Amino acid sequence: MKEVSIEALTPGMTLGRSISSPDGKIVLSQGTVITEFWLTRIKQWNLGTVMVTEQTGQEEISEAELAHLLQQAGTV
Repeated sequence: MKEVSIEALTPGMTLGRSISSPDGKIVLSQGTVITEFWLTRIKQWNLGTVMVTEQTGQEEISEAELAHLLQQAGTV
């Protein structure tokens, strides 16, 4: 998990820690994927930073797994 400034927050990032309102109510739960809508709202809340999960990069997938997935999707 890492702390990210609101300016560096982008759609697709995942919250690593819930965001609470000043009165303690959770407004966005840990694990929420940031969308354009949520990004706009977070900026309106005047938060400085949020915690996001660190992405480890794309998973490795074998050619056989890829072929199987494409076949299931009907593209092969």
